[in-house]
Amino acid sequence: MNNKMNKFLLRYALFLAVLLVGLSSCKKQDDFTGDATWKATSTAGSINGGPHTIVEKNEDIVVPITLTLTEPQIVDVRINITDLGGTATNGDDYTFDNVIIIPAHQTSGVCNVTIVGDHDAEDDETFSLQFGDSTTTNVSFDTKKVDFTIKSHDMALTFDWSGTANLNGTDIELCDSVDMDFYVMDGDTVDLKIYDAATGACPESILISNYENGDYYFWVDFYLSKVHPTTGTIGFPLKISATRGANTDAKPIDQPSESVLTSADPDGVTTGNGAFKSVIKVTVKDDGF
Repeated sequence: MNNKMNKFLLRYALFLAVLLVGLSSCKKQDDFTGDATWKATSTAGSINGGPHTIVEKNEDIVVPITLTLTEPQIVDVRINITDLGGTATNGDDYTFDNVIIIPAHQTSGVCNVTIVGDHDAEDDETFSLQFGDSTTTNVSFDTKKVDFTIKSHDMALTFDWSGTANLNGTDIELCDSVDMDFYVMDGDTVDLKIYDAATGACPESILISNYENGDYYFWVDFYLSKVHPTTGTIGFPLKISATRGANTDAKPIDQPSESVLTSADPDGVTTGNGAFKSVIKVTVKDDGF
């Protein structure tokens, strides 16, 4: 009897153990809600420099703008960049990266702003970029505005002798009757072989672009004249102006009397030797004129 009772109790105990294991396996799994997790910390950011002034060249210029966080984050940080506009034209005058992505565990990222080079004598142009907006996540970052000014490196010189003169009782147009050519010389009167203003046009123009620092002398060659008065002489006054875009950097310059060409001067077509006279000196220094 005791042996039977012992076997019964043993079987009952095993049954209870199996039942408890089964009930335990049906219990809902722990989703760890409420347990501690890593979270991105709030951090401030700064941008190098600004405002930026860039002297435009004939080739593109890249201006790197670095955004730096005070401490690294455990996730990537995305800072969007917005064009606030200005007098410059996005795509024609400048381009920029639309976003800065700072990888996790790093503190800085770069936006490359490209100033597009050209050969135009232009006014100063401006634009502004905003770094950060309402979509910025993972950092506490106040939006920052950076201003840019593009200054033209080029200047246009115009030589104009247009007007009328009375030739033997008849009014004539000087542009139709007189041809002047302008040559660029160095300080030793060596021809620099720049013939943009020696074309036969009236007026003549030349763009000073990417000239090295130094002095440049512009000489006029009296190439052709159809003006031959029966008495006296007729002067051909020259107006010289320097412009950058719509701005005039200098009012028209009147020639000194000793530099004024007249109908008495020999011309290259008739005599084979025109009259060369110095009319203006331009000094280029550190991207200024």
